[in-house]
Amino acid sequence: MTSREFVVSVRRHPSDWQTAKYPFLSVTGLHWDSVSGGVGKSTSHAGLAGYVLCTEAIEGETAHSCSHGPAPHRIKVFLPKSLNAENWSDILAFAPPKPPSGRESVEALARGLARSGPKR
Repeated sequence: MTSREFVVSVRRHPSDWQTAKYPFLSVTGLHWDSVSGGVGKSTSHAGLAGYVLCTEAIEGETAHSCSHGPAPHRIKVFLPKSLNAENWSDILAFAPPKPPSGRESVEALARGLARSGPKR
C-alpha cells in the first residue's frame, strides 16, 4: 500500500479561493460528498472530502474563523484533484470508491430495480 507521508491541498469548498496545505496523515474520514464544510454549500458534483483539525495547517488557510469557540475544531474540507494531481493516485488508494453520478447513477438504479423485480 502507498505511504501517507505527503502534503495535500484542501479547501472548504472545491471552488473556494482559500487553500491550505496539510500532511495527508492528518486527513481523516475520506469520503465523496457534494456539500461543503462550513456553510453547507452544494457542489456541482461529488468531490473527495475529509476532516482536519483547523490548527494543523502547515501553510495557507481555509475559510474557518474559530468564532464559535476555542480551537482546535474538526472541519470538513475537500481535496480538489486539480490541486493534488501529483499525488492523486496515492490519495485515491485511501479513499472509498467514487459513487456513480448523474446518468450513471440513474442507470445503475434502473439495473438494480430490473434485477430485483416487482415488490410483493
